[in-house]
Parts: sequence; structure tokens; C-alpha cells
Amino acid sequence: MAQTSAAAPSTSSTAPRGGPSSSTTSTAAEPEGRPTAPKGSPGRPRGGVVDPRDVDDAQASEVAQAYARTTSTIDTRIDRSYSDAQRRATRWLDPKIAKELEQNLPADPGWSQLAKDQAWTTARTQDVSPDGSAPSGLNASRVIEVTVTTKGAGGKSIGKPDTVTMLVDLARAGTTKPWLVTAVSTY
Repeated sequence: MAQTSAAAPSTSSTAPRGGPSSSTTSTAAEPEGRPTAPKGSPGRPRGGVVDPRDVDDAQASEVAQAYARTTSTIDTRIDRSYSDAQRRATRWLDPKIAKELEQNLPADPGWSQLAKDQAWTTARTQDVSPDGSAPSGLNASRVIEVTVTTKGAGGKSIGKPDTVTMLVDLARAGTTKPWLVTAVSTY
């Protein structure tokens, strides 16, 4: 299990996988000389986007799933790294974490193969948190299963779907305030 705290996860996946992997790292203080990936172009990923109007931010599960689906949906037509998907998810992140995504982040291993394949992903999520774990108070954790399908330029699947589990920690400033993601662990 890898965990991030005080930073959104950065994937370290090899092609053709997309989305979160078993290796997540912090965006803070990367080793000097490590190549960075520039920001991608504006646009809508071929795998779709989560419409914020469809997410009830008073429900921790909905916010956790929106975050997981958004960070797992990439499109090499508009993205330059997995970090672009993370940037699209900033609306569901604690502002301190979201600010870190404004910079150029480390390049992702395997991205060049995805780009060569003109790959894009779709993601499905399901909250698989144990019964009785309903959020209360100002902090919550949700267990989100994410199934990512990678597709090539013609829409044909590349490999088999990849399923990972994310433990998403959330917090809110008050009982009537929205839930925001504060940390993620990927299994």
C-alpha cells in the first residue's frame, strides 16, 4: 500500500494501464533533475468527465467516487501526463493539496507508450466501504473500487481492465460544508 497525505497521488503506472496504481507519490519536493511533464491542453477526455452538478458534495461517498473516477480518466489527445487528470479533480481536493497541482509535476513512466497508442481510459467506481462505516462529524474514509479500461485510438480495448482499491480520506469544515479529499492510499 502506498499513501499520500498533504498531496494528491501521482501515478507511476506502466502502459497500457491508466489511473491510479499501487505506487503513489507526493507532489512535494521531487528529486532535483527529475523530468517534469508540462500541463496538457484544455478539453474533454474521450472517457468522459464527472459533471460536478451530479455530485452531492454533502455525501462523502459521492465526492470520493467523483475524485477517483476523474483521476483515473486520461486521454493522451489532451493530457501530457496522469497529472492532468489530477488537475481536473481539484474541485474535490482540499485547497492546500490542489495548489500543489498548479506546478509542472514529475513525468510518468510509461506515458510515452500510452501517447504512441493514442490511448484513453474509462473508469467505473463503486463504494465498497464496510457496512456501518457511514461518515459522521468532520472526517470520513471511503473505500472505492476503481475499474479502468484503457482504449486505443480506434476505441478498441488495450489489455484487460485494471481494478484497484483506493482508501480516500475526506474532511469538511463543518457539518453543512462540502466534503473534500485530504489523502489517498491505493492498493
